[in-house]
Amino acid sequence: MSRKSSIQQKIMKVIMLTSGIVLFMTCLAFFVYEYITARQVLKRQVVTLGKIIATNSSAALAFDSHADAAEILNALRAEGNIKAAALYDKDGNLFAKYPSDISPFFLPTHPGRMGYYYNESYLEGFHEVKQGDSQMGAVFLRSDLRIIYQRFILYGVIASLFIIISFIFAWFISKRLQKTISTPILELAKTAKIVSDEKNYSVRASNTSNDEVGVLTEAFNHMLTRIEIQNAEITELNQNLELKVKERTQQLELAFDALKQQTAFTERI
Repeated sequence: MSRKSSIQQKIMKVIMLTSGIVLFMTCLAFFVYEYITARQVLKRQVVTLGKIIATNSSAALAFDSHADAAEILNALRAEGNIKAAALYDKDGNLFAKYPSDISPFFLPTHPGRMGYYYNESYLEGFHEVKQGDSQMGAVFLRSDLRIIYQRFILYGVIASLFIIISFIFAWFISKRLQKTISTPILELAKTAKIVSDEKNYSVRASNTSNDEVGVLTEAFNHMLTRIEIQNAEITELNQNLELKVKERTQQLELAFDALKQQTAFTERI
């Protein structure tokens, strides 16, 4: 912070910096919360979708109907975030896939552990397909994170607008509030400059606050009063001294004149 900045500018910089830090930490906490929440929401959606596909595809696996299984998986077209899906039979062999033209190279060769997990770019995992207590196979789903990114972009725009509006309000409020601190200090500085430039100790700084600045103003005015009294005493003492010197000088002049007359009289005799 530059030393050449006025007290008003420094106070406003402190207020704006404090407001900025508070806003940044608040937005950061908000984004962290939303990031965690968005991941949890997406995972719940994919888990629910996996349960629905698993329930609907049990009959297709039981009757070895590849067409029915493909039709069930094609319903995932309504879910834009699902990029790949597959249905495996109880032996772990690929039974159906989505999209239909996807290469098996991009799908797991056989079912892995049940559950859904995040990797670098996707949320993917397996859900078991059961018919009663019998294990019929497994469903694989792979979802991208576009929903999370879109949500973050939306929240980023909202947060940016909120920060800009908040800074504008903070600037106007700080401009008004800083006067309660800077005005008494500026008044004190103005009085001190008058005393320094004009050697006028009769001026007084107006006290408009009851805080530490008010105590400082009172102390400054008291100091000026003491200096004014001392100057008056010194001036009076100097005047008295000059008067006494003048009287003594007159006395000496009279004595000298008397001595001179006496000497002249003696010489005539």
